[in-house]
Amino acid sequence: MGFVMKRVISFVKNNYIIILSFLTTFFIYFLSAFVNKIYPFGTKTFIYSDMFEQYISYFNYVRDAILHGETLFSSFSFTLGQNFYGILTYFCLSPLNLLFLLGTKANLPTFVLLIVTLKLALSSMSMAILLRTKLKNKFVIFIFSVIYSLMTYNLTYSTNVMWLDVVYLLPLIILGLERLEEKPMLYLITLTIAICSNYYISFPVCIFLVIYFIYYTISNKTNFKKILFNFIKYSIIAALLSSVVLIPTVFNMLSGKFETTPADFSFDIIYNPYYLIYKFLVSDFKVLLTDMPHITSSLLVLVLTVLYLFSKNVTIKDKITTYGTITVLILITMFPFTDTIMHCFRLPNLFTCRYAFIISFFLILTASKCLDKSEFNKKNFLIYLVIGYILYMYLSLYLDFKIVVSVILFIAYFIAAMFIKKKWIQAILIIPLVIGELGINISADFSWAKREKYESYKKLMIYEEDINKLKPDQNSFYRISGIDRITHNDSIAYKYYGITSFSPTISVNSNKLLKEYFGFPLKASYVIENVSTTAFTDSLLNVKYKYKTTEGFEYFENEFVFPVMFKMKENDYFKQADVLIETQNNLYKYLSNSDDRLFELSDDYKIDGCEYKDDTIIPGKIGCCTFSNEDKDNYYYIEVKDLKMVIMPLYDGINTNNWYGENFILKMNYHSRFFTSEKPLKIDYLYVYKMDKEKLAHLAAKLNENGINITSHSQNKITGTISNDEDDQIMFTSIPYDKGWHAYINGEEVETFKNLDSLLAFKLPKGELNVEIVFIPQGFNIGLFISLLTLDLLFILKVRKKSKEN
Repeated sequence: MGFVMKRVISFVKNNYIIILSFLTTFFIYFLSAFVNKIYPFGTKTFIYSDMFEQYISYFNYVRDAILHGETLFSSFSFTLGQNFYGILTYFCLSPLNLLFLLGTKANLPTFVLLIVTLKLALSSMSMAILLRTKLKNKFVIFIFSVIYSLMTYNLTYSTNVMWLDVVYLLPLIILGLERLEEKPMLYLITLTIAICSNYYISFPVCIFLVIYFIYYTISNKTNFKKILFNFIKYSIIAALLSSVVLIPTVFNMLSGKFETTPADFSFDIIYNPYYLIYKFLVSDFKVLLTDMPHITSSLLVLVLTVLYLFSKNVTIKDKITTYGTITVLILITMFPFTDTIMHCFRLPNLFTCRYAFIISFFLILTASKCLDKSEFNKKNFLIYLVIGYILYMYLSLYLDFKIVVSVILFIAYFIAAMFIKKKWIQAILIIPLVIGELGINISADFSWAKREKYESYKKLMIYEEDINKLKPDQNSFYRISGIDRITHNDSIAYKYYGITSFSPTISVNSNKLLKEYFGFPLKASYVIENVSTTAFTDSLLNVKYKYKTTEGFEYFENEFVFPVMFKMKENDYFKQADVLIETQNNLYKYLSNSDDRLFELSDDYKIDGCEYKDDTIIPGKIGCCTFSNEDKDNYYYIEVKDLKMVIMPLYDGINTNNWYGENFILKMNYHSRFFTSEKPLKIDYLYVYKMDKEKLAHLAAKLNENGINITSHSQNKITGTISNDEDDQIMFTSIPYDKGWHAYINGEEVETFKNLDSLLAFKLPKGELNVEIVFIPQGFNIGLFISLLTLDLLFILKVRKKSKEN
């Protein structure tokens, strides 16, 4: 026991500054959460924005799947049945996510706060490890480690918790790069973990590593050939080890985000770099959605980065390489061409410059070296000129608490760095100021965003038991749809087979089916709203139950639901039309193998509040149009094509049309209301259709006769039997086509193809058939093989090297 205690005491003594950095960040952030009454210390949760709409559902889903031994390859809870591996690799591969397994769905918000706090504390610890190899003064190591962990990027983007793993790994990756000559394994291991944890944020880090490699080799005496060889060699090995993540993810992006998300490779200037200095203002969090990057941390960093230029014991070469690197990093953020490349060749949505922490990292590195050993000529007029101009910029902006506090801190930091030589006095002055500044920033971050209350999160559990009762057993397959929603990912949160979702990984085939054929609104190609449905689309998408929770839990059963897989003869009836309901008419013809129509134009309606003639809506005094009919025995639908009209379907809100595309469909439940502008509004068209329920019932009966007899199903597999005695039959499915789907008939794999340019299908031979479809992400097998082969080769080479040394 005494020996163990001595080892512990020795370890703490040798690493106390690293431990102190970790604990300080952890304590500051948790204390701020307590003061700001963040759950479990209050009613507000850490969850807001995309964390509430997306990530929390993914975390719950993955946690549940792991605990129950279920696959994470694909999911019928994700937009009809899609590749879930892309979600897994982007959002859920953080090693710290294993902590979710210790909690329950009810206390997940607490674990989110804990994991974010741990990642920030680990950022402080890893930065301290790096700075300890560069700096002598323990106080400087401590303060800049804490600054790195609580920089604006980490605070503002903390809701994107999956990005923070790369942030805390970056200092260790850089340390590994600097030791490539003698000890390359640290670089290899940390870079591999970063890529596997979040490939998206690791991509710009890999680009930064090239820039830093150039900076480092110019600034330091190294064996350039050896370090270059090791840099290329171990970077490639890290990519190969990560193949099990990278290769399937690339295939997933090529069939989804790369097809549906725009890119901008122009050289237009995004923002004026002159105004970047204002980002250093205390508690400046109101610019989340602006184009400028979150590169700031503390005003101390700004002061010291400026003073680094005037340091007497920094060589001209170091100044040129340092400021040259800063300039390159800033220029990357200024042009769409480079910014798009840094975001994996696609434009980001809302959260701009998601790689800005690498600039913060380099600025903090520069500032720490300046405070550690720089001396200045106090009579240098240029120093006071530059500092005075920065103060003038702040004071001329406007005067409020933020400006006054920023100016006071700026002057205090300048005096401490410029005129106080003794480091212990500097520490006494700077540490409380920095801690106070960072505390203000954390509190501002906690307060500026509209955080969800725990009661809102609890809604994801209130109706879970009711929804579980609606789920299919093993001998049936159907989907469920919510008329209203708590989040866009309710189907994932409740783990039922659903339609709507919110994810950047939605496939182009799902987009085509739901948007172009059915008229579902998709915002920026990754948010699918549960509106614009018809009874026909509900049936085709196997929606057996719809529920709503507006006034308690209610559900409605669809009596015309089609089977998920059925045999049919191919024909040429389908053709996409300009009018969505006419496209659905053509789909009906295709499925019924007839020239009949399901929807017919109708004039059995009346308009109140406005006039509609010659494709023009002439508003009345009340500012809205109401379309209504008295026929309660049939379904009527309105299809409108226009970009300017403001609509209110299902009374969700006046601006609901923000989620719609160019045209949309509304069910006329006795009346549907459009809000209009004050002036006459010219639109492309407005049609009212009546649907023949008897024809839909007849088609549903026919397709169910030809449907597969389900024997079992899971999130990535459906098995069943079917009898076929006709030629030229195909298996129609309502599952989006993906090359990851594999079909087997009587144990033999058969070729799949894309039906209706969007859906999975395969040909059926004659006979009594056992059918199975299984999903394995495209590229997963080859990626796993490359990763394991690379790992094996590394192990063999390591063993051989040791045997030679012995």
